[in-house]
Amino acid sequence: MELDLSGNLIGRWNVGSLTRLQGEAFTESGNLYALVFQEDNFTLRVLNRETGGFDAVDFDVPSGLGSLLGADGRIWCFTFRVAAAR
Repeated sequence: MELDLSGNLIGRWNVGSLTRLQGEAFTESGNLYALVFQEDNFTLRVLNRETGGFDAVDFDVPSGLGSLLGADGRIWCFTFRVAAAR
């Protein structure tokens, strides 16, 4: 569900097909992005409010990516996986 800042329902979106979400972020333009791990690859997707689905975004996902934490303006905030020392 998507709510406005007053708690009013804006819309309901089915994310059932995105079973391996690795974080979501709203941009200041109001778009909802999701980082999805599918078939051993990360893809960045954006909510298409007309269809209710998430469309793939042309974005080179950095190596070692962990999760999408948020967005601030045009800046994305991600975590990265670090190999454990042995």
